[in-house]
Amino acid sequence: MKMLAYPNTEGLCCVGVWTEWLGTGDRSFERYLRDTVHDFFFGQWFYEQNPQLPERERWPFGERSHGRLGLLEGLGAMLDMPATDAAVYPALHYLLEEAVIGPNALCPCGSQRRFKRCHRAHLWRARKQIDLVTIREAIDHLRLYT
Repeated sequence: MKMLAYPNTEGLCCVGVWTEWLGTGDRSFERYLRDTVHDFFFGQWFYEQNPQLPERERWPFGERSHGRLGLLEGLGAMLDMPATDAAVYPALHYLLEEAVIGPNALCPCGSQRRFKRCHRAHLWRARKQIDLVTIREAIDHLRLYT
């Protein structure tokens, strides 16, 4: 039996960042199979079929790192933020309404733009789409890696 192309340090492969999938709004099993599982196995097949390509181009859907960095990458993509603690944590706490980011404060994404002209509208939409349990679990999951 052939090994999966990109195992983590435990020799396992993760199909995707679960929080990113939960944050999409459509949590149907059908969507999980159609998008996440399909992309994972198609990506593995494509990787094995194209050994001549540079490593980063062998993954047709991109890839996430393993562990904490992969979680930050998934949350950053879900929130349209850089995959850093400095951007993701304030955004998650803003979604929980535990943190207030004033409209004239600098955006946590690091762009040096005012929050109201940068990510406020996107995070406002995300606040309506992502349930509080998922946000709290994302914060707890990040804390497990610290």
